[in-house]
Amino acid sequence: MKALSPGDYRVSVTAQGRQRSSLQQDVTVLEGQVSEVHFAEAKGIRLFGVVRLGGAPVSGGSIYAAQIASGSNVGGDIGAGGDYSFEVPRPGTYMLMLQLQNRLGFKVSVTVPEGAVDVQQDIDVPTGHISGVVVDTATGVGVSDAQVGAFGAGAVESSMSSLFQSLQAMAQTDGEGRFTLTGIAPGIYSIRVFSGGYAHGRIDGVEVAERGLARDGRIPLSRG
Repeated sequence: MKALSPGDYRVSVTAQGRQRSSLQQDVTVLEGQVSEVHFAEAKGIRLFGVVRLGGAPVSGGSIYAAQIASGSNVGGDIGAGGDYSFEVPRPGTYMLMLQLQNRLGFKVSVTVPEGAVDVQQDIDVPTGHISGVVVDTATGVGVSDAQVGAFGAGAVESSMSSLFQSLQAMAQTDGEGRFTLTGIAPGIYSIRVFSGGYAHGRIDGVEVAERGLARDGRIPLSRG
């Protein structure tokens, strides 16, 4: 990389394939000097399992393991039988983010212990969902392509990482501003909406009952 101004940078390298991985390293660039960064991808710890929805294996999709503290982000594809397998670089707690073919997004935490070589983590995706519509406050027209997230009630907003840890599911609004958040366990949630050109929207106290359904919600967004 050329024509960089002096300063501190974080360099990321992403590898693609059935297993996807992202490595990061910090480097300081000095005036008139060449800075070298070396990446070595050591053998990791195999994380594997089966993803099920309603008791049946899902068919296809992708899964990622993110470790906020280290910046690690690895993942791979979910097979036709719901199986997945990839390597994480080190022990610790990871957030597994699933994206299934029906646009279902879901997150679950997994801990990889010290000394482990293989860790099996089967995932049973809850069948609860929250649906609604995001509209422009002034016009009443649906807002398309907005990002909608379900966060645990009482989520701490001290940092982006703490907010991410309380995230349960995400979805994007369609052309009419409608959304469906799926893969949600029974409980009470805060629904937040983010869209370019608008102030963030939010409704609290949305309850998903044991039968897995929540009432439709209408979320207005104001320009800002």
